Amino acid sequence: MRELELIGLICSRLCHDLISPIGAVYNGIEVMKEDDDPDMRARAIELMTDSTVLAIARLKFYRLAFGGSGGPEIGISMVEARAALSEFLAGGRIEVNWSDRFVGPELELPKSLIKLLLNLAVVVAEALLRGGKLKIELSVSGNRHEISLVGEGDHVSFDDTNALALAGGSVDYETSPRLAPAAFAGQIVKEIGGKINHSVSENSISIVFSS
Repeated sequence: MRELELIGLICSRLCHDLISPIGAVYNGIEVMKEDDDPDMRARAIELMTDSTVLAIARLKFYRLAFGGSGGPEIGISMVEARAALSEFLAGGRIEVNWSDRFVGPELELPKSLIKLLLNLAVVVAEALLRGGKLKIELSVSGNRHEISLVGEGDHVSFDDTNALALAGGSVDYETSPRLAPAAFAGQIVKEIGGKINHSVSENSISIVFSS
């Protein structure tokens, strides 16, 4: 995938995920301006609060998953990464189970691996169309890393286009914002080295990165 295609795909994804909560805040403001009914105003405040929390969670997540501040190998705490993913998926139908081997605040990973992990987590979570469980495991040995993500649910959707994006191939960035995490993950692997393997069945999906 060309760099400009990837930039366009990521921008499409950001706009897609932020327009709804921002629009809801605007609608709440309009209600506050035009309606004096206490119940309506209370519901408008609740709507604006929930939508603001959602927008902030998505921005915090994408700052880690897509952001470029700092050097490529700057260390990022797994605690921060876990919190960002938990808030991003909050209120949905995905139960995330993390390996106990990296729950401590002392563990950091290079920023590139954090980005890879978060983007792959979104790929698996969004493949579980009816919700389910996402299990994340990490193995670190010197300069070698393995990230394993397994999703289980009633129905899994992961077609050839998703696989092409994950492999770093060219996709239609104008009409497929959901492909951004897979496409970005594929480009990260091209840059840092290693390989991604995936397997899919009707009720499960597994993605493993190893370097």
